[in-house]
Amino acid sequence: MSAGAAPAPTQHAVPGWLPWLFFGLLVLPMHPLWADFEQVRRGLLLLLAGACLIGLPRLPRLAGEGAWLAFVGFLVASAVINLAGQWIARTPDQPLSFQWWDAAYRLQHWFALLVVLRVGAATATTAALPLALLLIVSSAYGLLQRLGLAEWQGYGVEREPVSLFGNLNVAAEWTAAAATAVAVMLPRLLAPRARLLAQVAIGLAAAYLVVDRSRSGLVALPLVLLLLGLLTRRREAFVPLLLALAGGLAGLAVNLAAPLPPPADPVAATAERQRGTATLQVRFEIAKGSWHLCAESPLFGHGPGQFAVQYPRVRSQDEIELSSDRRRFQSEVRTAHDDWLELVVDGGLPGLLLFAAALFALQRAQREKVLTLPLLAVLLMMLVRSPLTNAPAAVAALWFVGVPVTAAVAGRRRRIGQVLLGVVMIGFGVLPVLGNSLFVPYLAAAARGEPRPAGALAAAAAVMPFEPRWLSLLAQQELILADAANARFDRDAYARHVDDAARFAARAVQLRPFDPTLYQWLVEALAKANKFPAAFELANHALKLDPNNPDLRQALSATLAQQGRSDAAIAAVVVEPHPRLREALTRHFAGLTAAAKARRDDQGAARFAVEHHFLAAVDGLGDVNPAALDRTGSHVQQMVSSMREVGMRPDVRTLAVSALHYLDLGRHDDAIQLGDTAQKLTTPLVPWQRALFGDHLLRLDRYGSWPTVLSR
Repeated sequence: MSAGAAPAPTQHAVPGWLPWLFFGLLVLPMHPLWADFEQVRRGLLLLLAGACLIGLPRLPRLAGEGAWLAFVGFLVASAVINLAGQWIARTPDQPLSFQWWDAAYRLQHWFALLVVLRVGAATATTAALPLALLLIVSSAYGLLQRLGLAEWQGYGVEREPVSLFGNLNVAAEWTAAAATAVAVMLPRLLAPRARLLAQVAIGLAAAYLVVDRSRSGLVALPLVLLLLGLLTRRREAFVPLLLALAGGLAGLAVNLAAPLPPPADPVAATAERQRGTATLQVRFEIAKGSWHLCAESPLFGHGPGQFAVQYPRVRSQDEIELSSDRRRFQSEVRTAHDDWLELVVDGGLPGLLLFAAALFALQRAQREKVLTLPLLAVLLMMLVRSPLTNAPAAVAALWFVGVPVTAAVAGRRRRIGQVLLGVVMIGFGVLPVLGNSLFVPYLAAAARGEPRPAGALAAAAAVMPFEPRWLSLLAQQELILADAANARFDRDAYARHVDDAARFAARAVQLRPFDPTLYQWLVEALAKANKFPAAFELANHALKLDPNNPDLRQALSATLAQQGRSDAAIAAVVVEPHPRLREALTRHFAGLTAAAKARRDDQGAARFAVEHHFLAAVDGLGDVNPAALDRTGSHVQQMVSSMREVGMRPDVRTLAVSALHYLDLGRHDDAIQLGDTAQKLTTPLVPWQRALFGDHLLRLDRYGSWPTVLSR
């Protein structure tokens, strides 16, 4: 469509209150215990778009709309090609990984954004005021959170003023896009009160962006406001930029007047100081993995919505370490944090080019280029974030872009198609809203330290069968119940819970076949069901995806222990353990010892007890508190006793830990004597044992024969 295309008349039988409903439902609904705020709001967008398709038969078609439909059509073809290719090439060792639920949601999201373009084209003149009011509400709420005045059940604390959106970056995306939209519509607001509200909204938005601290919004908003002034070349066009600068200064004043309380945890304080550098490194690592996916399928991509499915295959160890604060918690990457790159992963290079062509066609038809500036703000943020799937931000960016060309009533077949698509959108949209709401009692009970209601979790999983996080939690819950049943010797209940855990974990793995964190629960369930070969195979498969995963290595070790392979179970965790695994080793071997005793495997229990008491003794070295010295001495004695039970003779390791304990006791002569004994042994200290000692061995270098012994 050429730039000179004649727009349709302004009346399109679309109610003027629709922007209030659209933006109100996308911005205001929130609950502090929603598991995924963005998921809920994408569901609300589908509900709204579906209702519009059904209830508004005279929605205008747009200039350049065909290019958008061509883009979505190519994504449909990409989905079909990927699904068919995987179906043809599937083998027992390589099942289908394509997730049609994710593909369907992503395709409907693109259709919903087309509906937004149409609705926005019909209601552009009435959308500025609701946008301004909602921007005031969200920004003011975020500022109150920053001042410590609006915390709700741990949500919106001073250090994380997330406003209504559950995430600082998501809040910043909406704020920057909406503030730009209000700025470009400011000259069209003739009523003095409306203009005043818009000006207040821009200032508050800038103040909030400063306290939010998300760099994407802080960079995008002033750039597009400066461009707004340059494009119009009128003095008043720079007013929004001046308002934003004033608001930014107000945000700085808030930060100075209310300094952030220091983190209570020193580790958290260090992580916060390194956050900026770590974030850039994470983005770089994600981009590297994403480019690997792009190179695998540059023509058709991996299919819409498949990034979260495929990315774990190429996820680097560095990215995992950075994203999880050195594996202090589990982390996942559901977006590329770069929408341009994710478009290539989903639809290949043609998909990216078609998306760019669609945007070009829309902006070419729009004679008032300033109305495309909210979209430009989002396009800038797309370089480092994923605002296209942030429903409020995407809607604010696209609302004013479209140019209507016809308002004719659709033909009967087209109308039936619109209604059917609307019904499907509503059906899909209600699921994430309902699922996250049903999950709230589970999280509320967890926050209060109360028993977590199994029904809430099961209901969320039933409503959202495509969400692996519910299934993973169900598997963990069933494993806990299985352990409880085993403790009371209820074999029937134990078997039932183990089977249920395996079923839930297998479904989660089916949804994310390359996510190693989900395999942990399936491996544990299979081992408890005595399906050791399958558990062993799955654990090794998952460790190929994430070799340093502490939980998987412990699961593999437990599986080997249940098979009676004690030495292999020990080797699975003691050779080059991750620091988080090293911290857990004492507890891990205590658990293996108890489990072996429960199986009446006395030899296995004694073998694991050797490692448990060795590590407990090492962990206690250097603490000269009398009680600590007694504990360490007890562990050394029990280690020696357990070695006798399994026929192990004292070795260099035993003598070294004993000598170090003597040093703590001040008995240096005894430590030297043990060094002379160790020199007579022919076997050296093996590498993994040396590594578990850490720096403690350096203390022995000054005593008797120990330097010679330790140099072997």
